[in-house]
Amino acid sequence: GKYDLHVTLFVFDFEALDHFVDMFNKTFPGLVKDFLVCYVLEHHLYSHKFFSTPPTVISYGYNDTFVTLDTLDKKILSTLKLNCRVSCLELAKGTDVTYKTILNRIKILEQKKVILGYRMFISSQAYKPFILLLSFKNYSHQEEKKLYVYLKEQTEVTQSLRLFGKWNVFIHLRTKDAESLQILLIHLRNQFALIDTFEIIPVFEDIAINLYPC
Repeated sequence: GKYDLHVTLFVFDFEALDHFVDMFNKTFPGLVKDFLVCYVLEHHLYSHKFFSTPPTVISYGYNDTFVTLDTLDKKILSTLKLNCRVSCLELAKGTDVTYKTILNRIKILEQKKVILGYRMFISSQAYKPFILLLSFKNYSHQEEKKLYVYLKEQTEVTQSLRLFGKWNVFIHLRTKDAESLQILLIHLRNQFALIDTFEIIPVFEDIAINLYPC
């Protein structure tokens, strides 16, 4: 499609974003003809609705509270992001604490909303991944809220991001074919008059998924 690569970045501020873009272009000179940056206001990860009901959502955003992490917290998070089923006994190996301390620390991280939930990433040949980008016209906050409620309930939608920039919404979804995607898009546009332009991007490969970069 129009875009060849989509990158999600976790940065502390705009200076860090500018540094990343500068280093990327220096590392791969002449590779990128053009790029577009959108700031993520809210990120919603939905349960796989093929397997669970009612749908649940894990959300975080730019105004979340900052939490200071120590070395043990970071070790726990770095391990859990790769395998959230690892035992507390295994996590305690190489540390000077017991598995009970690890278990208690995980509960604290959940209470502080550092750990927001646990989610499977599924590779499926039956459902093809797509990215759908939407921009708004005649903006209404109430209509926008209704849109996200609608997206949460749609079986095909796995993620939605509320954006600031050229695009207002980023939707990651999985459909059986392009026709199913077209039907979903038609329903969206018929139901929500605030949707203006859109862009459909087929996803060929997830190169890396890292929800706790450190």
